[in-house]
Amino acid sequence: MPMAGADATLQIVWACDHKGEVRAWALPYDGQVEVEGTAITVVYDPSNGTRSWTAVVMDGDQPTSILEPNDIRTLAERYELRDWSDKRYV
Repeated sequence: MPMAGADATLQIVWACDHKGEVRAWALPYDGQVEVEGTAITVVYDPSNGTRSWTAVVMDGDQPTSILEPNDIRTLAERYELRDWSDKRYV
């Protein structure tokens, strides 16, 4: 969902992919989840209904773990996700 206001303490991450309503972000990975990885790819796709947010821990080009909804919410609290039009997502 787009966010109404912004929290100045959050790290801003800009979308790295933007197709129609689908957005994707590559978040830095610092061991938030106890699996090997170098980045977390987060995707917002409103056409997926209740699973509109997905996140995968990546090790280079290889996915290592799919995050559960609670893990995605916890992770999202640390970042302000924006797209190229400066719209904010949470």
